[in-house]
Amino acid sequence: MIVVIGLWLCLTFNPTGWRSQLLTIPLDSQRQTVAQLYLPEPMPDRPPLVILCHGINSSKEFMTFLAVELARQQVAALTFDFSGFGESTSNLDQKPAIANIDEFHLADTRTVLAFVRQTNRFDNHQLGIGGHSMGGTAALSLAKEDSQLRATIVLGIGGLALPNSPQNLLFGVGAYDELNPVWELRDDIIAAAGKNVAVGKLSGDFTAGTARMLVVSPTADHFTAPYDPYLLAEAVNWTIKALDVKSVRPVSLVMPWYTLGWLTIFSSGLGTVANLIWQMARQRSLWWHYGLSLSIVAIDLLIWIASGKLISPAWASNILLFNLALQLLVNYALRCQSNLLVRCRLTALYTVLLLCAFALPGLINGSNQLIVSPSYILQVPQFLLQWSAFLIYNTFLGTKTNLFVAYSFQVVPSYWFLGLVGLEVILPGIVLVAGEKATKFTIKWWRQPWQIRGVGNISGRSLAILGILVLVLLAILYQRLQSGLLVEAVNRGWQAIQVFLQLVLVPALLMIFVVRSPVFQNIEKRLK
Repeated sequence: MIVVIGLWLCLTFNPTGWRSQLLTIPLDSQRQTVAQLYLPEPMPDRPPLVILCHGINSSKEFMTFLAVELARQQVAALTFDFSGFGESTSNLDQKPAIANIDEFHLADTRTVLAFVRQTNRFDNHQLGIGGHSMGGTAALSLAKEDSQLRATIVLGIGGLALPNSPQNLLFGVGAYDELNPVWELRDDIIAAAGKNVAVGKLSGDFTAGTARMLVVSPTADHFTAPYDPYLLAEAVNWTIKALDVKSVRPVSLVMPWYTLGWLTIFSSGLGTVANLIWQMARQRSLWWHYGLSLSIVAIDLLIWIASGKLISPAWASNILLFNLALQLLVNYALRCQSNLLVRCRLTALYTVLLLCAFALPGLINGSNQLIVSPSYILQVPQFLLQWSAFLIYNTFLGTKTNLFVAYSFQVVPSYWFLGLVGLEVILPGIVLVAGEKATKFTIKWWRQPWQIRGVGNISGRSLAILGILVLVLLAILYQRLQSGLLVEAVNRGWQAIQVFLQLVLVPALLMIFVVRSPVFQNIEKRLK
């Protein structure tokens, strides 16, 4: 039934009217980046184009939603990987240092813009630029220095702009943005317009290039901004007006719903196939379990060989990720057949707890906006559902980027991918079993009573609990660093401390408090 729903979503919201083309763009004599062009179909003569810049610790795929929606409205879009991210050539010893990362991004964006102009395939008088988060900073900087860019779209971040520079500026932010609250962007849009401008109200004129507007989505936080339907629609409409595009169809978004259908098919298909294999092999000998892992590896090799010939590298990498997840789940189920249903229930319970913990900072940050705009309260359920779905999609993209060195022109697995597959072949189920044991150990220590002996004396057990807490904080810190949220907060003084408290300490304390609570423990007992 769930697969049917996913298929219906994919068929109903299938994004038509566009095609894509892969490119390599030289950044200098030694480095190049992989870019993807999203073109209207049929292709008009010299269409307008918008360059889209991704945020920190992400890749060009994170801007796909907006790129596809623009192409469907007769506006070509180009996404690319910044130096050190995605599939860009990595001959540097390390990624750009935080102190000069803005300069690295700006230099890359300049090079990409020059490449676009040299191709002579697009109308150089109808060019725009946009970006999310740190990519938005690069987009804004380039738009201010290049007055020929007629549309500027900045999502999830603010910046200094003047009434006459850059041209036609749109700021878009989520009401729950953890890094750039709405009130900060209000100050930015007032400076950019040279007067007080209400949220959602247009200031200036598109023809003169002085159009300015700030839009706030009631269903987005910082990292979901590139996927949020409200911000996507505003960005597409803004581009159409700024570039004076004669669109062939009404702006009706399909990518968020198509992706939801795709995720539904992926997850339900994964569960269905894993269950079928488990039912077939659970009564078999241990050698069957090893044989299953080797069979999946054999299929992986066939997919890898066929990639670029019978299967596109992008789809091949997706299938390889599916097979890896299938291998992990099946091996775990076969290794832990006793109480498997109970384990699934507890996994679901703790997954919900994790989602609540990571959603809490956004809700806290958006509380002020809920007071200012009470109507947003009615859309909190939509925000939470949408946030959860986009979190899964965001995790999928991040996992793909980390497990594959290349996946556009060819499939090149990383050492992480090869290591996980190798471990599962040698010791089937070891990866998830190790994660389960670590989780149980952590929860056990969380639930130990605090014991303070004398003034300033803490028992060894309490010190152990403190150590576990530090590990939890480090784990959450790593997750936030991977998402790019904390990297952007560096060098912001007290704001960095505030962001740390919101994004790391608050989720950790919430999880510890809930896990230690009698109510949660009673729920856990009922599920066993």
